[in-house]
This record gives sequence, structure tokens and C-alpha cells, in this order.
Amino acid sequence: NFMQWLEKQLIPNLPANSIVVMDNAPYHSVQINKPPTMNNRKEVIRSWLESNNISTTEDMRKAELLMLVKNISHSKTYYVDELLKQHQHTVVRLPPYHCELNPIELIWSTMKRKVAMNNVGQSNSNIVQLVKNACAEITQQEWEKHCIHVKHIAEQMWEADYLTEEFIESVEFVVNTGSSDEDELSSDDNE
Repeated sequence: NFMQWLEKQLIPNLPANSIVVMDNAPYHSVQINKPPTMNNRKEVIRSWLESNNISTTEDMRKAELLMLVKNISHSKTYYVDELLKQHQHTVVRLPPYHCELNPIELIWSTMKRKVAMNNVGQSNSNIVQLVKNACAEITQQEWEKHCIHVKHIAEQMWEADYLTEEFIESVEFVVNTGSSDEDELSSDDNE
């Protein structure tokens, strides 16, 4: 279980004031005080609103309650982030669908390759030991190399974003609500 590992393994072993990079896996993104949605029962929505000091009445319809939810400015707060913050650590979240910005993906790839190379004729019971060995073989230099690679990718993305924005701002968009050719054709048809 991720939360048990976080509380019992990671946090006690993190150096002070660490930065923890999180992707958006569902188990990393459990929200505190998550706003209800259309899928929730009316009673759940009303209860959430009242726990957030928003008055409701018994005769309010579900759509009205959801409109109140929508009108509340509510920033997402994640359980993991708050837990790490309590221990003076900072969480940096990767943008969705950008695993290439996470060096752990490169480390996992290296580890899987090492396990696969040594898994010839091994029983399933030996896999755990193979994974532990592969993990122990990952060096600080390897981590640094992957972090530099990810930083380079991020810089390329920023540059591409800048160039795209610059291009879009330089293009003049013209919205045509009717062409003069159409006007001429309709004039010709009338004659």
C-alpha cells in the first residue's frame, strides 16, 4: 500500500527539507475535502456544502446544490502533499500525461532491463531478490544522468511552448462571416 510505504519507509528516510516529485497516479492524488460531483447523492452534496459553511435548504434540487459547489473557489489539496508538508518536505507535481518529465521512469526501465537479463530460468520466488539487486545497482551517477536528461527535455518543452506562443501571436486570424464572392453569386442569381 502506497500510503503505508510513504509513512513508514519514505518519510523517515528522507533528508530534511526534501523535494518529492509526484505524478498524478490515483493513489498519489487522493484529495482532502474533495468537492462532490453529479455522481454523488443529494445528501452527500448537501453535507459537503454544510461542512464548508454553505447554507442549504431541504427543498433545493441536486442541480441547485451542484451550482453552489461550482461557485465555491476550491483549490485541490492532496493528502500526500499535506502529510509531506507536515514533515517539512515539498511536493512538486508533474503535469498530467508527461511521464517523460519523471526520472524514475528511466530508472524503472533500467531496473526492468536488469531483472529481465538475470531472470533466465529463475523461479518467481527469486524475482523479489532480482528487483532488490537491480535497485542496489543503481548509482548516484545514473540518477544524476537521468535527472539531467529530464531537465533537458523540460527545457525543450519550454522552448517549444515559447515558439508556439510567439507564432500564434504573430498570426493574424480573420473570421469571415461571408465572402464577397458569395455576395456576387447571389447578385448574379437575382438577375
